[in-house]
Amino acid sequence: MASLRESKKLATRRAISEAAARILLREGFEGLTIVLVAKESGVSVRTFHNYFPSIDEALFQFCVDTIDDFVPVIETYPKGMTITEVFEDIAVEAIVKEGSEFRSIATLFQIQEHMLARKRFVPHHEEVIKVLVKFQDSFARRYPEM
Repeated sequence: MASLRESKKLATRRAISEAAARILLREGFEGLTIVLVAKESGVSVRTFHNYFPSIDEALFQFCVDTIDDFVPVIETYPKGMTITEVFEDIAVEAIVKEGSEFRSIATLFQIQEHMLARKRFVPHHEEVIKVLVKFQDSFARRYPEM
């Protein structure tokens, strides 16, 4: 179990990364500044930099956290559903459930489009692999025949 200090640090890190994603979706990259992210997340610019060296890193963290949040959701679906049905349901849920569109597959694609348009690359290949393996494993447990 994480200490209170560690829990607070994780909450601050998540608040900053979520603020960056919200601003990106609302304002585009033109309106996405560290000052605005810090203000919206309730921290100073210095605190932002204690957690992330750049906005791209904060957006990357949001994507990793969002993918990681899908893992337990996938495991709640009934055994008879196909992979396609699970993905469709997750996508539809994000559209119809109040407040869930922010942490959705569609949001991940929007962030990816912005990153590609800026030709940014966040070099954390091992972190992406780690979270995607967890994601893949959740499907492998549900569909061992695949």
